[in-house]
Amino acid sequence: MLQRSAARQDVDAVKPASSNAAAEAKDVYAPIVRMMHVLVQRSGTLAATLRMLDASARTLHLVAADRIPAPFAMRCAEVPADCGVCGAAMIQESLCSSSEACACVQEISSHGDPARRVLTYPLSFRDRSCGVLALFVPTDDALPAEVVDLLPALAEVLGLALENARLLQAELHAAVMEERQLLASEVHDSLAQSLTSVRMRTSLLEGAIASHELDRASGYVAEIGETVAVAQARVREIITHFRTGIDAQRLLTALGRTIDELRGLGDVAIEFNPPRREPALSPFERVQVFHIAREALTNAVRHAQARRVRLALSLRRGRCEVQVVDDGIGVDPTRPSDHGHFGINIMRERARRLGGSLEFEPLSDGGTRVRLVFPVRGIGRST
Repeated sequence: MLQRSAARQDVDAVKPASSNAAAEAKDVYAPIVRMMHVLVQRSGTLAATLRMLDASARTLHLVAADRIPAPFAMRCAEVPADCGVCGAAMIQESLCSSSEACACVQEISSHGDPARRVLTYPLSFRDRSCGVLALFVPTDDALPAEVVDLLPALAEVLGLALENARLLQAELHAAVMEERQLLASEVHDSLAQSLTSVRMRTSLLEGAIASHELDRASGYVAEIGETVAVAQARVREIITHFRTGIDAQRLLTALGRTIDELRGLGDVAIEFNPPRREPALSPFERVQVFHIAREALTNAVRHAQARRVRLALSLRRGRCEVQVVDDGIGVDPTRPSDHGHFGINIMRERARRLGGSLEFEPLSDGGTRVRLVFPVRGIGRST
C-alpha cells in the first residue's frame, strides 16, 4: 500500500464557504469518500477525485477526493466538462487513459510523488451523465485486473450516490427557502401591520397637535407606544425562532443541544429518551419539528415555570408524533399574539406546512401537553 507523502496535506472533501454547508456536504459525501479511499488503497494509485456534472452540463465540480493536496481543492475545484481526459471519458462513455500532464496532474505531482497517468471513468444515472471518477497512477503499469473489472459496478454505485447527494442537497436548499419564506411571512403579517398602525396614529397625532387637542394627542401617543412595544416583542420572538440553526441531517443532536441550554437556565429537569437512530424525515420536516419542539420546551421552562418537562418523539405507521409535557402553570394558546404568545402562531404555521395538527391540552393535575402529529413524507417531499 502506498504511503502518503510527508509533504502532502491531504483533503477528503471540498469545503463550501459556510460552516453549515461544509458540515452538510461532509455528511452527504462521507460514504463516497470512504469508498474512494478503499479504491485508492486496493488499486495502488496516488489519489482519486470525483467530479459532479452541474445542471448546465458545462462544468465539473470537485465534490469528493482521496489523498489530494489542499491547494488542489482550491485551484482545480471547477473545470470545464470537456477538460482533458475527464471530458474524453464522458464523451466516449468509456474508460480513458492519458499520460499528458494536465493541470490536475501537475498540481498533484508538485506536492508529492509524480503521477504518470490518469485513468478516468464516466458516471451516469439512468442513462444521464452525472460525473467522472479519476485515478492518478504513479507508474505505467496497468491496474490490477480485479480493479478494472470492478470499475463498471463501482461507477454504477457512485452514479447512484451522486444522484442521492444531489437530491439531498436540493432538499436542504428547499428547507432553507421554506425558512426564508416563513420569516418573510411573519415579518409581513406582524411588523408590517404594526408599522402601518404607527404611521396612521402619527398622522392623527399631528392633526391633534395642530388643533391643540392635547387629550386626543395624549391618547394617540399612548397607542403608538403600545404598538411599538408589541412590535418590539414580536421582533424578539422572531429572532429567537430564526437565529437558532439546525443541521437538517441531525435532529436528535440539535434537540439535545437545546435541552442542555434550557437546563442551564434554572432548576428544571428535562427528560428525553431519543430513538436509537435519526428519524427518517426529510430536511424540511426535521427543521419544522426542531423549531416546534424547541418553542414548546422554551415555553414550558420560561413561561409556564415548569420544574419537570418530558419530550417524546416517535414514528409509527407513516406518522410522526412529538409530545412536550410539563408540570407548569399552563400556557393559554388562545391568547392573542399581542400578549406575548406570538411564537405559538409560528408553531401552528409550521404544523400546517407539515400537513399535521398541533394541540395544546391542559392536564388535570396541572401543566400542559403539546402534541404535534403529521404524516411523514421523507426525502423527496415537494414543498
